[in-house]
Amino acid sequence: MKRLPTWAVGWLIMACGSCGPVGESAAPPGAASPPRSAPDQLAGTAKCPEWTPIDVGQVELESSAQTSVAQATTRAEQLLKRGELVAATAHANAARNLCLAATKPVPAQVVDQLGQVLERVKEATQTPKPGKAYVADARAAQADGRASEARAAWDRALLAYWRATKQPPRRVTLVPTPVAGVSRNTCMLDVHLDRRPAVKLEVEQLWGTGQRRWRLTGRDGTQLFEGVADRVFPLTEDAWLVVADHVDLMRSSGETQRLQEHACGDAFYLIDDWLIARGDASNVQILNLVHRDWSFTKPAVGTDLQATRVGSYVEVRQRTDDGMRSQVIFRLDIDDPGKTAWTPEKYPYGEVRFFVVPRWGGVLAVRTSAPDKQQPLGFSWKIAAIQLDTGKQLAQVSMPADAESVPAMTVSKRYGLAVVGSGNDVRVATLGSRSVRKVSASNVMGQVEDIEVTPDGILCTDQVVMRRYYSCNMSVTADLSGASRQRGANRFCLQNGRSSWSGVIAPERGREHLGSEGGTVMFSMCGQRLSPDGRSAAFVEVKPRKGGDEPYTGVQVAVFDTRSRKRRWRFELEGKIEPSYAYLDVSFSPDGAYLAVLYERRVDVFRLSDGARVGTRLRVDDWIGVIWIDATTFSGGNEKTPTYALQGESFSALPEAAASSDEPGGSAAAVDLEHVRCLFGTELTPAEVCSSVPPQRPQSSPQR
Repeated sequence: MKRLPTWAVGWLIMACGSCGPVGESAAPPGAASPPRSAPDQLAGTAKCPEWTPIDVGQVELESSAQTSVAQATTRAEQLLKRGELVAATAHANAARNLCLAATKPVPAQVVDQLGQVLERVKEATQTPKPGKAYVADARAAQADGRASEARAAWDRALLAYWRATKQPPRRVTLVPTPVAGVSRNTCMLDVHLDRRPAVKLEVEQLWGTGQRRWRLTGRDGTQLFEGVADRVFPLTEDAWLVVADHVDLMRSSGETQRLQEHACGDAFYLIDDWLIARGDASNVQILNLVHRDWSFTKPAVGTDLQATRVGSYVEVRQRTDDGMRSQVIFRLDIDDPGKTAWTPEKYPYGEVRFFVVPRWGGVLAVRTSAPDKQQPLGFSWKIAAIQLDTGKQLAQVSMPADAESVPAMTVSKRYGLAVVGSGNDVRVATLGSRSVRKVSASNVMGQVEDIEVTPDGILCTDQVVMRRYYSCNMSVTADLSGASRQRGANRFCLQNGRSSWSGVIAPERGREHLGSEGGTVMFSMCGQRLSPDGRSAAFVEVKPRKGGDEPYTGVQVAVFDTRSRKRRWRFELEGKIEPSYAYLDVSFSPDGAYLAVLYERRVDVFRLSDGARVGTRLRVDDWIGVIWIDATTFSGGNEKTPTYALQGESFSALPEAAASSDEPGGSAAAVDLEHVRCLFGTELTPAEVCSSVPPQRPQSSPQR
């Protein structure tokens, strides 16, 4: 039987007369009663009770209740006694509209009965309490066997949620979904934690909605959060982020703080007790989760927020037209960072980098431009090392301007201020003196994006050529000790985002290293990686080729100890690698327990504790790298690639969340129809709340 908003029934009958069954109406709930002719008003409406229709959505009406005021009123009264408040309200609305639309006078006793029923309906459908309170009432009544009271409480819950959320209810099916699968969404927040809280996070997809229901449980089993959101990020054992249209910081105390609107690519950093967030377009929020009064904000200077721990300091950086620039620097242990934090007002037009150096403490490396008529471009670069606390200049280097690149700078604990210009121009200035010297260096191509000095004095650079050609490895550019070790064969410089390492690693006899450094291949190949703890390095080795078009064969991966330079493992790989537009990657898991190797549209995973291959080769397409989501889960780095996780003794693909009927690949067979809930906007309630809402079974989508 068709369903329609019951306030529309009378209008349809008046307009159609005895033309047959009533159909659906698209008129909006809450609309004013339809206009009537003067004879109708005199004949049928003069004695009809005053009534404001109660919106209960679309409810199925019995056919007799659609044609007779008396029958609709009697049916509403019967439903009230049974506790079916939603259905009773629908029939009461219909009865009153039939009264208004009547072409003959309605008997007085019918009008009186209707008035009494309307008053009872109005009283029964009052919802002064929140929806969850009526859910509790319903469960208590069910437990005591009071069926009609339970039914009435469920309907009051439905009305309470509807009125509170201003959203009509709908049935949804919960589908268990891997948290790691959600994490690969490229539009999701990028949250960096320096420690993982001891909590449990679970997620279920709400089939057909694109929404997810999350549960966050504490170490002691306490439920910290349960609700509908795009993503939930645990920060500590009593604080977490909830992402929907906005990003909210929630606490176990029940406090909620709105931080910002959700935008793709936003980053959050938790360092000790400090949470650094973008805020809005004009400021950056720096929040202390333990000492609330220590929190402060600073004006934003750009985009792409970054925050790092540098010794006992926190450095906050943003991208400007001049590149990444320090915005705020403050000590972790001070109680008034808003007052004592360093900000770059003194160097408004320069790039600033921050380092912690023994004896000198915090040191700023500042690059600015200065007019210089002797230079072809009319200016030169001044790079200075400045003590943070005192403002004292510790060293300075002048570099000529170049049309294609700007100098890169770093501060070494041992050698001082090191600057890399164009070509092979590398200069070093000792902190606390005026001495500046040039050192022998290899030629640098393109703009240096990153620069590191390893503990043994090797200066390494990572550069971009023509703003598009990147290397996954750093180039060995100079030896600050003066021994020119950068000229030696098989010397590598690797970094993992936290530390850098340089050393000589010779390939096995009859093989050569394969990687992106030096233009070995044409596209997206990375043959060397440093483990997260810096203690291991992986190298891809292949047999030498006779010609540039020949494929690489004899492929193997060697894992070395970075301290002893001794080989720990050797993994032989089947197949070959084409030299043009091939994809190759070696990637350590975050805890260094596994090594994944991508090549020839396959991924092999090896366990580094015993050198065993974990499971079989995994078929992958359209992967350009291996991205670890957590210690046992990885993907190809975008939403279209599958996610693999350790399940039992091998890695296998995680199931995809069920798609809605209008999404490619959606399938009713993939949905468990028993796990149904009632959804009001983002409020997810027990299924019984939606007992009066027509169930909608998922439909299979057409095959593409």
